[in-house]
Amino acid sequence: MTWCFAIVNGKLAEIFFDKEDEETVFLGHAYVKVEEYPSKKEQKWIKEDTAKHKFSYRKGKYRDKNGNIFSSVDFDTVKHEWHSSKEIDELFKI
Repeated sequence: MTWCFAIVNGKLAEIFFDKEDEETVFLGHAYVKVEEYPSKKEQKWIKEDTAKHKFSYRKGKYRDKNGNIFSSVDFDTVKHEWHSSKEIDELFKI
């Protein structure tokens, strides 16, 4: 699992995703506040990442600013397949 900062529906967010071959599969996102990242290094990451990554999220689909559609993982599927994984439990606060 990989994550980065992005703008999702006009708000700052952390997005979580996997790269499968050449396809990006989104695992989810969490809205965050800039104030949660006070260091200069984190502020630099936010500025760099958000310049490159802008998405809209609606009905379980992520779209980038060019209109490309990315698939996302169904929460019930993830919960069923990875229920014993602490990482997924933490991610979704199960």
